[in-house]
Amino acid sequence: MPHLGRQLLEVARESYDVIVVDTSPFFHGPMLATLDRTDELLLICSLDVPTLKNVRLALQTLELLSFPPDRISLVLNRANSKVGMKPGEVESALEVKVRFSVPSDRAVPIAVNRGNPAVLADSRADFSKAVREISKAVVPVAKGDGTSGRRLFRKAAEQGHAEAQYHLEVRKKNGDGVTKDPAQAAGWYRKAGDKGIDEAKYNLATLYASGEGGEKDPAQAAQWY
Repeated sequence: MPHLGRQLLEVARESYDVIVVDTSPFFHGPMLATLDRTDELLLICSLDVPTLKNVRLALQTLELLSFPPDRISLVLNRANSKVGMKPGEVESALEVKVRFSVPSDRAVPIAVNRGNPAVLADSRADFSKAVREISKAVVPVAKGDGTSGRRLFRKAAEQGHAEAQYHLEVRKKNGDGVTKDPAQAAGWYRKAGDKGIDEAKYNLATLYASGEGGEKDPAQAAQWY
């Protein structure tokens, strides 16, 4: 199994810019094979004693395995829960700083019940904002010609991610690393605007008002302002 896991990860590396693996809590063969190819390890913790104990054991095991500590980031889940324990107490108990905090948010169970990721179902929810901040921090910024970064934006936009749709629109409108295409930008602005991205609504209104990318349409401009 460990050998198969390594092969799967190598194949995935050839096909995807970013690979996220939700691992087992146990340090068995497949888990160790995954650790060998991990660039960034997000260790999830919460405000309860049993979880703290397990996370502390995990940190000790990772130390014994000589896993680089600078690749480990502590994520505090449901960080705003009022359960008699504070984030500072978690840091003291684990002797590790919390790098990311994810709040408890009703958008999560609603999204689960509807079978739609919360970051897509409600991009303005506090949970969605926290996940985006984690993504921005752990995904390397594309260098050089930016091909990898543009590909990530397009993939996310095509899957319905409102923020990605908005950023793709801006690039299309300005010709930033892609062929300038205000008409196509308007289409992405509309998609993001429908999901509540205010900047997209405003930019779509200005396109209608100026006629850039199509005919002027004051009525549509007024609708989106």
